[in-house]
Amino acid sequence: MSARRVLYIDLAPTPGGSVFSLAYLLRYLDRARVHPMVLLAEGNPAVAQFQDMDVPVYTMPTLQG
Repeated sequence: MSARRVLYIDLAPTPGGSVFSLAYLLRYLDRARVHPMVLLAEGNPAVAQFQDMDVPVYTMPTLQG
């Protein structure tokens, strides 16, 4: 069985509890079963954190920020 692609979305303009929880989840996720991707608000400094974990990160502009 191949890994399922899952997109996790957090459009908060800055890192907070949800981003920290997502990073924790992805750190221990079974990559043989799930291929995670993350969508963050443009300019969110957490982008580098997920990239360091070898998780593809996409950004988009938001009305917040």
